[in-house]
Amino acid sequence: MPAGELYRVKLGDDGSVSPKESIITTKSIDFSQYAVDWVQDKIYWIEIEKNDTLYVSNLDGTMIKTLAVLNRVRKTKPILDPYKKYIYFTSSNGIERIGMNGRDRKVIYSDIFFIGTDLGSDMAIDFKTDRIYYIEKVHSRISSMKSDGTDNRKELTNVYKSKFLTCYQGNLYYLGSKYDLDTFMRYNPSTGATTQQDLDNILWDYRIYHPFAQVSGTNPCGSNNGGCTHLCLPNNTGNPAYTCECPDKYEKQGNTCVESS
Repeated sequence: MPAGELYRVKLGDDGSVSPKESIITTKSIDFSQYAVDWVQDKIYWIEIEKNDTLYVSNLDGTMIKTLAVLNRVRKTKPILDPYKKYIYFTSSNGIERIGMNGRDRKVIYSDIFFIGTDLGSDMAIDFKTDRIYYIEKVHSRISSMKSDGTDNRKELTNVYKSKFLTCYQGNLYYLGSKYDLDTFMRYNPSTGATTQQDLDNILWDYRIYHPFAQVSGTNPCGSNNGGCTHLCLPNNTGNPAYTCECPDKYEKQGNTCVESS
């Protein structure tokens, strides 16, 4: 089975791109299931060939740790809230969240139609309004809710074949479809206005990379790795602000980690 490989490059201020560097290799065919935590400097990814196992590592691919087996049934990209320290994903239970240290898993939204048809739906989070946007395929609409699952409401209807939701500067972006080609859409939840730009191709994905999109926050592990000898992960409960963990193939002995025998 072919391996999946994750690379990183350094972007220069002049638009230059450094040579790619391989940081993580897995046995998964599809390595699109990853998300970067730009506040705590971690990478999270899901290996679909292992019952959707959730992993975390440092940005250079070191200190890999298995966090949880999600068993999502269908694959969707995880989305991160590095400020509240949660990972959101869809499963056969609905929309779930789990702490970025692999603890406190909880279903925040469940609907009989959603769990029956929309398990592969895309999601996006607007940090300014604390809302999660998600696609309901059976109704051909986009809905939203607060990040705790409350205040659920409809946003857009008749959005057939919509995909790849992203929030930026108070707008929701997504791809629609027209004549079998993609259409880039922008929706303003405050005004209800939508604009579109027809594309002459089909996009597999896109990202918005800008200081306004990845706003800095407080990293509890930023000073001396939180005092941890190995892996320092944010704690969504905030008490304490972080947890010291051991990477795979290591185990805790006192206040440090040693290789498993």
